[in-house]
Amino acid sequence: MLEKLANKEPDVDIPLDFKGIHIKIHIFLIGRPYVVFRKKEIQTGPYKKHIFNSEEKGIKTIYIFAWGSNIIAAKKLSEELDEMTDRFKKISKSNYKVIR
Repeated sequence: MLEKLANKEPDVDIPLDFKGIHIKIHIFLIGRPYVVFRKKEIQTGPYKKHIFNSEEKGIKTIYIFAWGSNIIAAKKLSEELDEMTDRFKKISKSNYKVIR
């Protein structure tokens, strides 16, 4: 799974889930501004739909990743999931700035 992610081409969707016997995770990349920044507001619906589908397929842990201006959308998505306490529980949150 990580090799696929490392070699992924921009704007090409690839499966970013791992379903082992004990570990079931999915990585969500918030990376397409035209998906989340529409109609002068942030649209998280497409990502929530994908997260709900993964949940129905047995995924137990999700990771939300974003870079640059997409961090705003990732934070909003995370806040919306925080409100769904019957379905999701935040384990941790990390934000890092790359210093070059």
